[in-house]
Amino acid sequence: MAFKKQLKNGKLGYYFIFAGILMIPFAEIVRRYISVGDFTEGLFIGIGIGLEILGIILFFLYIFYGRYMEGLLHN
Repeated sequence: MAFKKQLKNGKLGYYFIFAGILMIPFAEIVRRYISVGDFTEGLFIGIGIGLEILGIILFFLYIFYGRYMEGLLHN
């Protein structure tokens, strides 16, 4: 129910995009100042990119969902 309300408001996509944008510099900071392996760096960068893609999908889903519901209400 909360997911549907957030999707209806259109903010959830922005939250995922913002979280993904923050995850990539976090991976660089962890790599630079803490000795971690390539796997950990790749994991953080992969999660960041995945969050950005998920946010874009949710954003376009919100746009489509809003237009679709407006079309149903006007008919």
